[in-house]
Amino acid sequence: ALAAILATRDEVQFKWKTLDASALARSLARALPTKLAPAAALRALAQDICRLGEEFAEITGCGIPLLRFDRVEDDGCALFHVDTLALRMVCTYAGPGTQWLEEDNVRREELGLRGRTLEEANAAIVIYPEKIRTAREGQVLVFKGRQWQGHGFWDGLVHRSAPVGCSGQKRLRLTIDLPGACMC
Repeated sequence: ALAAILATRDEVQFKWKTLDASALARSLARALPTKLAPAAALRALAQDICRLGEEFAEITGCGIPLLRFDRVEDDGCALFHVDTLALRMVCTYAGPGTQWLEEDNVRREELGLRGRTLEEANAAIVIYPEKIRTAREGQVLVFKGRQWQGHGFWDGLVHRSAPVGCSGQKRLRLTIDLPGACMC
């Protein structure tokens, strides 16, 4: 199923507000030719997405979370930043995963572009570039953002999308947010 989604020429972007694996599988099947993605493979992917959604709901007590599954073909959020929302779960099913900084490797006072280029801003934010952490395929990250209770404006996990530039690499990414969060 993942190979089929990576191979399709069509845009891949799904947004769901349900934990019904059958509904997700039907949604995926409508977007992909069955010769590329057998129904059983799409059901397995939908079940995994729902399983992660259920785990997020259990962790947060939020009811039904917002699910977004998409193929990313660019650098996405290439600037190291802190999300505005309270809590997010991310899983990269294929391709380079989210990158993040441990607390001893970030200059929080440098967050933001501040009139600098992307490269200049990231160089100012990261103390030791060789210590940038990268999630592996299938690894699940749960991280806090600015709206987490008791956090200040720059508190939360400092992270970015893995830079792929013009390499042609693609990612399949699942993002799970609390209900009421913007789906961006």
